[in-house]
Amino acid sequence: MQAPNSTETVVREEQSPSGPRTPKPLSAKRLRGQWRKAILKRSGLPTTLVGIATLFFSFFPHLTISEPTVLNPKEFFSKSFTVSNDGILPVFSVRCGISPRKIMTDADSGIKGLKDFSVVLQHSSCDAGTMTPGDGYAFSLENLIKLNAATATEADFAVVVSYIPILPPIRMQKCVHFLLYTDSAGDKHWFRSPGHCALFPWLVSNKIDPRKFVD
Repeated sequence: MQAPNSTETVVREEQSPSGPRTPKPLSAKRLRGQWRKAILKRSGLPTTLVGIATLFFSFFPHLTISEPTVLNPKEFFSKSFTVSNDGILPVFSVRCGISPRKIMTDADSGIKGLKDFSVVLQHSSCDAGTMTPGDGYAFSLENLIKLNAATATEADFAVVVSYIPILPPIRMQKCVHFLLYTDSAGDKHWFRSPGHCALFPWLVSNKIDPRKFVD
């Protein structure tokens, strides 16, 4: 009779002379295998959830706003920029506007808006309609605000692009915050700055809160 190989796992229940069957202990190799199966089984749900989230965000709209290009150097807002649809689905009812926080001139006059960019100035010339994947649309804000670049002393505003995607089919918006920057030659430019607005504009309360106004 040949003895079992010592490297193999022998798992069977034997009848004990004094009582019921008692199982032999599992080998380390078999125990590791069972642990591996248990981990893989339990990790199935998180992996599935991560896959669903990845699929959802791949369909999420992705719009980008280019750096501004000067059209008329004498007018501070006479600049154009391109909004591009870098997603994989079209977006609809695309509109562009400006949300002023604070725009001042050397005569100490200007506009003081809200800190959260919840007030947006728009013009029909800044409507793009539908943008399919890969489309780019050039906007200019010169029809919204007239500001002589030579007299501008302070400009704190956001370029706001709102749109309706396929998923979810509700109006959303993207903002890019800009500040006035004066170079060594005295020319005035737009300078990107950290800051954002609400992704869903319809969630912003229409109630005027004095604490939201810029000082």
